[in-house]
Amino acid sequence: MKRNTFDWILSLAIAFSIAGIMFGCSKEDAVESLEERRARIIPDSLSFTQKIERLVPHSLFRLQALAENHADSTTYAAINLTKFVPYSEMGKMFENRGFTIHQLYYGMGAFSGIYPVDPTIPMDSTLALLRLEARTELAENIRLGSEEVANIADEVQRKKVEEELDRMRVSLAGLDQTGPQFYGAEVEGRAPILLALMQHPDQLVRVVFPGQPSEGSWVRLSPARYKLLMDNDRQVAQ
Repeated sequence: MKRNTFDWILSLAIAFSIAGIMFGCSKEDAVESLEERRARIIPDSLSFTQKIERLVPHSLFRLQALAENHADSTTYAAINLTKFVPYSEMGKMFENRGFTIHQLYYGMGAFSGIYPVDPTIPMDSTLALLRLEARTELAENIRLGSEEVANIADEVQRKKVEEELDRMRVSLAGLDQTGPQFYGAEVEGRAPILLALMQHPDQLVRVVFPGQPSEGSWVRLSPARYKLLMDNDRQVAQ
């Protein structure tokens, strides 16, 4: 199983290298380097919220260009949702659209991850394996965190870790009760069909990112992580 940016200690720091996670685009535009493009679109002076406000429409513009100029070609894309949903709800988005699913974004509250999809395995079996592996990983993280918290000398830091452990326990309870929830996927499909997902009536889709995201990319952040980072922005602004 491939983990997302879920690491129970790093998640407490919140100040994890936003510039590094924000721009997870594929290799392209040889004239302008990736670093130059990142700095132009999302300068470090912007907050996380401001960067997202720029990156979402930028991704939409790129997808529109693909839909207009390469309508008959398939493209790899990451779909990020605004909330956690059961797979049945997310699966409806993909029905009869010719998508090939490569990875699923899943989680429960503070816990999130990325699960590779084997096209030779039925989706029901994939979801069952995902649930089993997710529960094993989350329970192990809780066990390790509980053992280590007593060794943290700083009272403030220890309290933060204990709070994170409490959130993880809530996530485990939710996982046991309803199974994993999903907040996106990486797929291959035609750009016009991908673009149509942005008009979801319930505003479920946060962004459809054309290209293969890099490790830690902003398009792989869970709704819980988005909320945490945006809440931090508001606290800093006060």
